[in-house]
Amino acid sequence: MAPMINPKYEDTLDRRFTSKNVWLNPSEQGGLQLAVTVTKDEHGQTQIHCSGFGTQRRDFLYGSFRSYVKTTNINGTVAAMYIYNTQEEIDIEILSSVSPPQSYFAIHPGLLENGRASHLTHDNHHLGFDPSVEFHEFRFDWMPNLCIFYVDGVEARRMTTNIPGLPGRLMFNHWSDGNPNFSQGPPSSDAIFEVMNITAFFNYSMTDPETGFNTTVPAKCSETQQPCNIRGK
Repeated sequence: MAPMINPKYEDTLDRRFTSKNVWLNPSEQGGLQLAVTVTKDEHGQTQIHCSGFGTQRRDFLYGSFRSYVKTTNINGTVAAMYIYNTQEEIDIEILSSVSPPQSYFAIHPGLLENGRASHLTHDNHHLGFDPSVEFHEFRFDWMPNLCIFYVDGVEARRMTTNIPGLPGRLMFNHWSDGNPNFSQGPPSSDAIFEVMNITAFFNYSMTDPETGFNTTVPAKCSETQQPCNIRGK
């Protein structure tokens, strides 16, 4: 995780990532807590401290990725679960300021239609529940030329455009940059995103120690065109 991401747009703030904002959940449910905290520097300027973590292995190439999470009830943050490489992403994001609650499903690089995100690579899915009250399972099944998103085991959306074809790593983060058109915020108080567990069933590429991944070995998923069948949710 990069220590700092510079502002992407005018009138937005730096995103400073710190390992101090990731800790074990002290409750019986266990898991991790990812915090977004806000401080002032010596000049009175707002500083946003974000959090995140990712897998050491960077060779995930297709599979089913699932996590039980609970978001913050403090407005102004983005909680995210995603597959990442330097060219492509599969994202699930939940914005705490959006009401009624939604999850954003996205493929990157994304397409635009009339200056807005295209439904071919982006979807706003109404959840029908408050994700800050209880834990819920968010999941995506990544296959060649197809990604299916699920909420609590129920299919919510499938996409077939710009599906990543290179290996990557699984990542989670919790952030804000004060962007009034997206994350909003910064949050008025410390905000916590909870990750109870993570489950992954995956193919993998042959890892190259120099580049971190190598795509010369075809994944079995390329032959079957579907993930393995897992009983239960």
